Amino acid sequence: MQSVMDMALSDKTLEYYKYLEELCKSINSSNEDEVLRKIYLFLEEVSPEYYHDDKMDKLFSFLLDEAIETEKKVKSYITDVSINKSNGDSVVSNIVNLGRKNIEVMHSMDINHLVNIDDIDLSGTCEESSRIIKDICDGMGINNYLINIEPGYDQRLALFRGDGYHYFNIIYVDHNYYLVDLTYKQFFMKRQGLLERINIPYCCGVLPGAFMEIDEERKSVSTELLKNGFIKLDEDKLRYYLDGFTMSYRNGLYYQDYNMDSGYSIDQYIEFLMHEKNMSDYEDIKYLGYLKRPIKKGK
Repeated sequence: MQSVMDMALSDKTLEYYKYLEELCKSINSSNEDEVLRKIYLFLEEVSPEYYHDDKMDKLFSFLLDEAIETEKKVKSYITDVSINKSNGDSVVSNIVNLGRKNIEVMHSMDINHLVNIDDIDLSGTCEESSRIIKDICDGMGINNYLINIEPGYDQRLALFRGDGYHYFNIIYVDHNYYLVDLTYKQFFMKRQGLLERINIPYCCGVLPGAFMEIDEERKSVSTELLKNGFIKLDEDKLRYYLDGFTMSYRNGLYYQDYNMDSGYSIDQYIEFLMHEKNMSDYEDIKYLGYLKRPIKKGK
């Protein structure tokens, strides 16, 4: 007897769905890169078949949902995200280590046994973790700023339907500014960290870490931040840090037409952080957020 799903889907979509289902069953720690790339390239290839009258057919969502279920099985990262437990004895490193301990305790209470921060999935915990750092700094009388960035640098753009925001801290110690981001490793998860993902319609894009990895200067900043939990700020480091987010707010249509770079200066980033402007002031909104039509080949 046919299932409800079998009856609801067209023969073509059912065939595609079962192909993705088999890929999902086959994935393991030794082949996850290969399987994920197969899935992404397959969805990109078949997506034009579901684009009619300037919109994507809802049947495509069945295929996309199966791909997302496969991604959920992947727990690894695209780079080494091991934390440096001996990151110095400065005021900043002590703040960071105290913040990490608070995060470990918080997650241990949830599951009733002690956990190491290396083993915690920090996805979606940026706000509470950043508020921990703010509370520590406030208690020590240290000037600090709790920073929130939204996709496109403006919540009103609603690029990913309210998802994709991030919190981090900037603190001022001994006449220097430091950027603290205790949950940064979440942006290097492999399940959304392969660049082949970027050309799939209505897929929520690629994580910032993927774009940090493809440039040596950006990678140097991300490596230091992942290990130590903080970086001493200058204009270049702040720009490189924000570049990863900026590039992740775009879809594949942008990278079809332009280079794999952010294109923004530190002065423009300051405008974004001060909420004076956002990315739509500088580039076409079609390049931002969800890809709403298949990528045309041959361009």
